[in-house]
Amino acid sequence: MSIRARLRSCFLLPLIFLLLSIIMAKIGESYRTTIVQSVVAKYGHLAEPIPDSVALARFIDYALNAPAWVAAWNMPHVLPIDESVTHWGIMRYEAHWWYFIFVALMWFLVGVWLDRYRSVRHPDQFHKPVYNISIEVFLIAYGSFMSYSGFSISESFEYARWFEIVVCAWGAILVVVNLYLLLKSASALRSRPAMK
Repeated sequence: MSIRARLRSCFLLPLIFLLLSIIMAKIGESYRTTIVQSVVAKYGHLAEPIPDSVALARFIDYALNAPAWVAAWNMPHVLPIDESVTHWGIMRYEAHWWYFIFVALMWFLVGVWLDRYRSVRHPDQFHKPVYNISIEVFLIAYGSFMSYSGFSISESFEYARWFEIVVCAWGAILVVVNLYLLLKSASALRSRPAMK
């Protein structure tokens, strides 16, 4: 496979999805700011905080990148970020910074997987059972964690029900697909000839 083909997957995918995430966040935050300004202009103050979920474009992006969102919102607070300041008009919380990092990482890994898949000459070369089993077990566990996170969103956040459903669906898809792949890898491992 040519270097150009590799660039298409493992470098272009994270770049495209990171730029899309930044654009969607900017649109969402602009809309949220407009609502806040209109309420303040009408009543002179903001009686209650506006829920983050009004930034619909941002949440559509979160839904598209739900695995990155779940990872970001469960990261411990380690970055010295002043949450009273909005950075570049899109990042108010430490989780926003982590989210963009995880979006790039997620799509980089998808791109690496696509590069690897396209680089083999025969489909059987792509399946390395021992290597695949560890990844599949991790993705099953992460998918289960995502589904749990989707069910527990409403306890701590004011998100729309559709967003909770999307996060749970992402988790369920990860579990089902990787269970299938795990069974396939285990079967391939069992069918290998014993070494003498």
